[in-house]
Amino acid sequence: MTFAVATSSCLANAHAEKRPRFHVYRFAEDRVLWDVRSSQAAFLASEPAFELLSSIESGVPLADCVVALSHKYGNHAIQSALSELETLEAKAGFFTLEGTDEVGTGERFVSALDSHHPRTLMLLIERSCNLACTYCYEVSNDWHRQGERMSQEQARMAVDDLVERSGNRKQISITFFGGEPMLNWKVLVATTEYAREAALQAGKTCAFTVTTNGTIMTEDMARFLVVNQFGVMLSIDGDKESHDRYRRTVSGGGSHDSVVANASRLLRMQRQAGVKPLNLRATLTRENSDAKLVETYLRETFPGARVTVGGTWGVAFADKAEADITAEQTAESASDQDRHVIDLHRKAVRDGGWEDFSKWPLAFRGIFDEVQSSALPSESVPKICGVGRNVRATTPDGKIYPCHRYVGMEAFELGGDESSAEDIRSATNRYYEKVYTSFAKHCHSCWARFRCGGPCAWTLSDNDGEVVGPTDEYCTSIRGGHERAIWLYLALARDTPEFFGELIGQPAGSVGELCASDPELE
Repeated sequence: MTFAVATSSCLANAHAEKRPRFHVYRFAEDRVLWDVRSSQAAFLASEPAFELLSSIESGVPLADCVVALSHKYGNHAIQSALSELETLEAKAGFFTLEGTDEVGTGERFVSALDSHHPRTLMLLIERSCNLACTYCYEVSNDWHRQGERMSQEQARMAVDDLVERSGNRKQISITFFGGEPMLNWKVLVATTEYAREAALQAGKTCAFTVTTNGTIMTEDMARFLVVNQFGVMLSIDGDKESHDRYRRTVSGGGSHDSVVANASRLLRMQRQAGVKPLNLRATLTRENSDAKLVETYLRETFPGARVTVGGTWGVAFADKAEADITAEQTAESASDQDRHVIDLHRKAVRDGGWEDFSKWPLAFRGIFDEVQSSALPSESVPKICGVGRNVRATTPDGKIYPCHRYVGMEAFELGGDESSAEDIRSATNRYYEKVYTSFAKHCHSCWARFRCGGPCAWTLSDNDGEVVGPTDEYCTSIRGGHERAIWLYLALARDTPEFFGELIGQPAGSVGELCASDPELE
């Protein structure tokens, strides 16, 4: 028996495409279709259409899909499914295939980064720390114990280099890092004053940031930070028990109480001066993995402070450390997030919105903008941060690394005091080439390649100088987050159009047609 395949040429050739332009998945009770390239999405009306696309996405030739599914659903149902997909393609431009050979993409990626004029310098002015946090990468690589601190002269040289390399940028910034940077307070103060004057003479302005554990911050130090409008990133992992489990002093004592006292004082001073409040950074661990609980504690303890929650997920090239969150906890967290997103949707349907939805759009704003945007990326490349250009890390002994996390990994040194600008540039480009090669090998065919771009490059970088591929655990987590956000976008547009329009700041009708299934196929 033969079956007619009455569908578009792109679907007919789908079996030859090694990198599907679409992704289908189930969420809640819906079947969701996401077009990778156009950033458009829709609900699928029928189960046969969903299974058809699922098979194509997994690499099964279309003709084989039709035969197998026709035995399951009948020839008429499959032909109707093909018609449904034809309708969606005509409406939204789904399924347009692309070649997997992106000739020159890697060269363009490196060239674009190479021509970038940096705006930020990270100065590791102090190598030692008064804490010995168990999960800290600087503790594990023994960098803390070196005891070196940056001289005023070394800091000035780094500032001069930033001013020169920043080109025509009118605003530059400096981040003070360690170890604990406040242990080298005199150099921090002197460098702040020098950098402001150097920037002024070059027709620029300079902003400042410090990352600190907050334990030795005196009132005078806090006042200096406020007067100079420092952005402050302060580490605290939650309540006393959670924080003191890993963030202990070198002598073994807890640090929670001093952090709370000093952070509270700084926050009060910032509030009185009308400057941006400090950012509290919490690190989730195996024993402290409830992000919502940690965030609630910090927001209640420090009203008005910004809160950032991250986790010790481990690195791709080694087994998990004692503090790292387990795969089981990651999966449990994903299930919690699934339930939370579904609850948000149910509440919006029931009440016409959320009680405090002003906070929640931020969690989905990126994906909302992507679904609405007509500006599509031309190529899929690693979405790395400012590593190697904006956050190039300079150590007290003059060595240069792509960022602070690489410090101590000799295979990733970009140069030092004796290196020429060209040598550092060449080493940086070789680093970028490794990052791109890893992405091209491991992420090139993933449906989320335009939305993710891979994890932090440091987590993929081993001590031999290689950049390996991401873990399945990481990729599953990232893809799951995108699937949740895409579904919530579509579900709100379909079920609460008025609230949805308020949420995205434009009439819901502009996306409504993508959410509707062909009634003849239901």
